[in-house]
Amino acid sequence: MAVSRPLAASSVSVRELTTLAEIRAAQRLRYTVWKSEGAVIHNQETETIADYHDEHASHWGVFDGSTIVAAARLCLHANLNDAPDGSMFAQADVALPVASMNRLVVLKTHRGLGIGGRLDLVRIQRAKEWNARTVIIAPAYTPARRQSLERLGFDFLEGVTGHAVWSPSVTICACYLILGSTWDLHE
Repeated sequence: MAVSRPLAASSVSVRELTTLAEIRAAQRLRYTVWKSEGAVIHNQETETIADYHDEHASHWGVFDGSTIVAAARLCLHANLNDAPDGSMFAQADVALPVASMNRLVVLKTHRGLGIGGRLDLVRIQRAKEWNARTVIIAPAYTPARRQSLERLGFDFLEGVTGHAVWSPSVTICACYLILGSTWDLHE
């Protein structure tokens, strides 16, 4: 049965995922979204996209009723090399500690409603609460994603690309945001 497109972003709710069952649902959603995009996914037998960062990260989900339609996570690191895709930022002036925004997925039926942007703002706010000095992100590259991150004040490292660790077919890029008084202007 097809899910109908909601009329507005206000019909969905964002909340932090705190139980193992909720986090597993987010891991399954990652797989579902990327599989539907045609990505080649390592370890398909689990039908999840998960790694050890899930254990120490904060996770959020967006729900349309009781159905999870989007998810994202954030983790904090004292060492850049410990962060997901941290090696991509070796040439950047990244102040520590660093918060890593990653694993954003939104079902196709719920795209274009600002859900990804809402999850970005929630994660940046948490990074500030954690006293992170820089937020890094290595998103799958699309012009729309680049524009949304630039509106939030992220700088892109031109020419720095790679592939998602969970898929050789997904190209990622590197961008970062220095937290402080400059970012407050974007709120």
